[in-house]
Amino acid sequence: MSKIIDITDKLSFEEKPCIQIKGTVIPVNNDAASMLKVMAIMEESAKHMTTENIKRLEGLLFDEEAAALLRSLKLTISDYVQTIMQTAMVAANHFEEDEQGEEATPATT
Repeated sequence: MSKIIDITDKLSFEEKPCIQIKGTVIPVNNDAASMLKVMAIMEESAKHMTTENIKRLEGLLFDEEAAALLRSLKLTISDYVQTIMQTAMVAANHFEEDEQGEEATPATT
């Protein structure tokens, strides 16, 4: 019989990242299948984000209850896409907002 390596303890099945708005904690879907779809949509929308892609992202990042709550906040499209969606993607990838990395400073000679 071949060697079996049990990695169960290294995986997080129950943990979902969350974002908080006005004291309300909103869970973000971070399963691999959803995140691969999110990545594909972001690649497809690199130059121009369509309303259809925003709706698709919403459906992947949030469950219906969370999406309804976000819609009830009546946010501007800029706040929704640039703040909510981007923060949700950062949270889903297990980074803190300030852990995304720093801009590289070009070397000078």
